[in-house]
Amino acid sequence: MDALLERLPGRLMLEWMAFYTLEPFGGNSQFIGHAITAATIANIFRKRNSKAVRPDEFMPHFEPKREQTVDEQKQVAAMFTMAMNAQAAETSAMEELMREDEEWDDEGAA
Repeated sequence: MDALLERLPGRLMLEWMAFYTLEPFGGNSQFIGHAITAATIANIFRKRNSKAVRPDEFMPHFEPKREQTVDEQKQVAAMFTMAMNAQAAETSAMEELMREDEEWDDEGAA
């Protein structure tokens, strides 16, 4: 893990952190397929006129659900802003390098 963190640009880490706040991966996301299968089987064998079960009834609940605070929402927005600013700076730096490379090629061709 340390080697990954040493090689991973800060901008990319911020992007993944921000993305995770919007679309969590791992954890509960790995259980949804099993929950759908379990609900399907339970519904196949349920008694007539009984209420159908939903996949979320088969999902494990490891942490309590809570709404994000305003401060947490601001923090996510700040992470996105930092990531986008870093990406813009990286793009500008790359464009500058490409211009310098083109100028160097033009000088060499002359």
